[in-house]
Amino acid sequence: MDYVALLRGVNVGPSRRVSMEALRRALAGLGLARVRTLQQSGNALFASDEPEAALVPRIEAALAAAFGFPVPVVLRTAAEIAAALADVPFTREEIDAAEAAASGISYYVGFLGAPPTDADRAVLAAAAEGSGDRFAVVGRDLHLLFRDTIRTSKLATRFDRLSSPATTRSGGTVARFAAAFEERT
Repeated sequence: MDYVALLRGVNVGPSRRVSMEALRRALAGLGLARVRTLQQSGNALFASDEPEAALVPRIEAALAAAFGFPVPVVLRTAAEIAAALADVPFTREEIDAAEAAASGISYYVGFLGAPPTDADRAVLAAAAEGSGDRFAVVGRDLHLLFRDTIRTSKLATRFDRLSSPATTRSGGTVARFAAAFEERT
């Protein structure tokens, strides 16, 4: 099965740096097949017959050992990435209008380790209230439409308060994952 590993909180500042070569080595060292990294933000495609529940703790332990700090990991299969792209709850016009008005890319997908709880939804709703930012939950994914940019969004700063690990990628990056999976088949 093809997976993408989404690492949370790496390569966003001077600390917690992870080279993509070291990431590939760490994942290949676990016996994962066809390991490939995308961009510099901690995205790796690989193949494995293991289920997600077994892979996540193994990967997190290997990355902590390799890099000297904990690295939360969220996994998605190729089918789940395709579904995230197909299940966008915003219209193309809403996304285009937001991106045209924003100082940065405004449509993101938040990938969670588990479906959000009612408490998680309340945290997100409180952060979005009055901001113009919007979110929609589809399974374990959060579709996010930012009024301005993710960098200034109160909603985006609340992901670390959720009950399971969450990491975001722009809609364009998610589309690149899907294209990379297509290249592999």
